[in-house]
Amino acid sequence: MNKDEIMAALAALDVNDDANWTSDGLPRLGVVGKGVTREDITTVAPHFTRSHPSFDLPEGLEPKEPQVEPVQSRPSGLTQDQQEMLDNMEYLKKQAQLRKERMARTREVSRFIKGAGPIGASPIDQKIARVNRAARRGRPI
Repeated sequence: MNKDEIMAALAALDVNDDANWTSDGLPRLGVVGKGVTREDITTVAPHFTRSHPSFDLPEGLEPKEPQVEPVQSRPSGLTQDQQEMLDNMEYLKKQAQLRKERMARTREVSRFIKGAGPIGASPIDQKIARVNRAARRGRPI
């Protein structure tokens, strides 16, 4: 759908019809049109919500200045293969960082689960389970 079609679909939404809106007050994607994404709607009408069904900026809200990401300087004269290699390296660095974050979250959850004991167990049952685990492992109690 193009911008005008999305705007027309948004303008036709009824604020009193719950089927047109999400619980967050945003237009339902299926009601706006087939193949429309949330990003498409936000691009066309960034402030359009159930409580503000208008394409104008709400009162008291200042327009945001577009955020421009700094351009990373690359050495000039690189071949296409070298540029692809740099792109791949940047991608792999991001993936490695995401993996580190996931691993840290996994370790945190694992520590929590190990200390919790059997689900729904009383504190006494948890203590007994810890003692039994220690005994099975041959550790002193």
